Amino acid sequence: MVFAACIVLLAVATFMFFGWGWAFGRLLRLKTEAWPTTVAVGMAAVVFVGGILNLTRLAYPPALAAVAGIGVLLAIRALWEGVAFERPPAFVAILIAVVVAFTIATQLPPSIYNFHDDYQKYFAYPVRMVETGTVFGSSLSAMGLQALGAQAFLDGFVVAFFPIFYINGVDAVFGLFLCLILATQFAKDRAMKLVCVLSVVFINPQYVNISTLFCGSALIMAMAAVEDPVSLGLLCAALIAMKPIYAVFVAIYFLTQVFTQAEAPAPPEQRRWSRRFRLPLAVAIFLSPWVLLHAPHYLAAFRIHHPVPTPVPGIVEAVRFNIFSLKSLQYGSTAANYTLLVIAFAICGLLCWKIKPAVACCITAVIAFPVFVYVFGPLQYGYEHALRYYVPVAMGLAPAIFGLTSQAQRGWIPLLIAVIPLAAFGPSLRNRVHMELHNHSAASYAWIMEDPDYLEYNNGVLKGPERKAVKALQERVPAGEPILAWINTPFYLDYKRNPVIDIDTAGVAVPWAAIPPARYLIWDYAGFATMDEDDYEEKALNRGAGDRRDSLVTLDFMRRLESMVGRGEVLYNDGQVKVVRLY
Repeated sequence: MVFAACIVLLAVATFMFFGWGWAFGRLLRLKTEAWPTTVAVGMAAVVFVGGILNLTRLAYPPALAAVAGIGVLLAIRALWEGVAFERPPAFVAILIAVVVAFTIATQLPPSIYNFHDDYQKYFAYPVRMVETGTVFGSSLSAMGLQALGAQAFLDGFVVAFFPIFYINGVDAVFGLFLCLILATQFAKDRAMKLVCVLSVVFINPQYVNISTLFCGSALIMAMAAVEDPVSLGLLCAALIAMKPIYAVFVAIYFLTQVFTQAEAPAPPEQRRWSRRFRLPLAVAIFLSPWVLLHAPHYLAAFRIHHPVPTPVPGIVEAVRFNIFSLKSLQYGSTAANYTLLVIAFAICGLLCWKIKPAVACCITAVIAFPVFVYVFGPLQYGYEHALRYYVPVAMGLAPAIFGLTSQAQRGWIPLLIAVIPLAAFGPSLRNRVHMELHNHSAASYAWIMEDPDYLEYNNGVLKGPERKAVKALQERVPAGEPILAWINTPFYLDYKRNPVIDIDTAGVAVPWAAIPPARYLIWDYAGFATMDEDDYEEKALNRGAGDRRDSLVTLDFMRRLESMVGRGEVLYNDGQVKVVRLY
């Protein structure tokens, strides 16, 4: 029953996004794109609409239902006007159906979620949105820095109408399906079409949490497929709104296009609106609702001056990262696998140098690799973590690069260049399939399922007493009173009952971090998923500057909370969670 319902909802979502994509192109009189690209453009258009709804505090379930309904009606109108759907070859369609069916059967819902990233952050964002009309609301949250809310808006379509444990269906199922259908449109040769689709399957996604992964890859893939700067700007804006770090990828892609593609002749009155100016203008317009949404926090960052965090004694961990290493990575596969893939991208760039869009994709993919790994690795959370951010770029550009290269260079050479790096991912694919079959999870940390305590914790959160426990904690606070909440499952709080300032580790270190006036605190100080001072002190000596900064600031914040608790009245304390009236 669940499987059949998922297939129907997958079709409805595809239909909805297609309708919005068709209407976007029709409204702006743009070139008609292949239907998979239209679906991706439609998803980006819905993200833009989501930004407006969040900005105006209207992103409630009825508004989401209206967005879905309008999209379906627009799709019906498109079909009525005779829009054609080009079907992929039968064997490719069968492959896509098998992959999607396997994903639904083994991962929807998964047996475990990330007990830090997901439960403490990403689950709470869409819950806050559907209950208050916006993702904006906490000055101690990573929302606005690590994400702008686009993925949370898409997740809201699940959270608003279905049990929350199906939330991974947006990215892990629909995002994957969109990547697969997009991958079919770059190659004309049947064998290369198959390889392009398989590239999405073989490249290890290093799945860690429910934040943007496959949806991001789909937007990147669509960027390689569109030609007009307006659609490209819409896709770029949606990608940044999902994960701001990909603004770096967008910048590299834009600069690469400027230097590789000659400007087409235009009448004098139109030259000032050439492609290189229209693209950043389109990005700015379509991203503006999300930026304006978080503008109060961005402006507050200029007024707030944080003290230098208290240092932790010890030596910062010094680790070198070898991109040719065959050692297994923490998140799956090896660094050499991705390096080999990047080398293949570089070779493809040489083979298809006459096809400017292909060259732009190749150069972008090659440049982005060291930028993400060696620039953002030391600045953020370490090299391996930074490589994980590059994976959506690799998955998004691989089908485009391989497919376009096969059009420029006939014969077996492009096929061989594509097959070799993809085959290198074979062992990790086998391991992933094994975990998905036996552990009912695609998470790269699924080995933790051998820990019965972790399984018990996940079961208690998703299907056990956790919801009632959080509700009981909140009921100790008078309705309407603002609450500081640093707990492991903030998504079970009732955001309508009380203004909630939810706290996460990355959030206490954002430039605008400040404790707003609140008389009550709910603090999970010793729960199963709570990191203690020893954990933060260890992370404070990590190789990544971002991890060190977050950990040091969090340690200072914990000491500040302890001081506030000492001056307040403890209303409840069970040895793990405290409810405190602050003075």
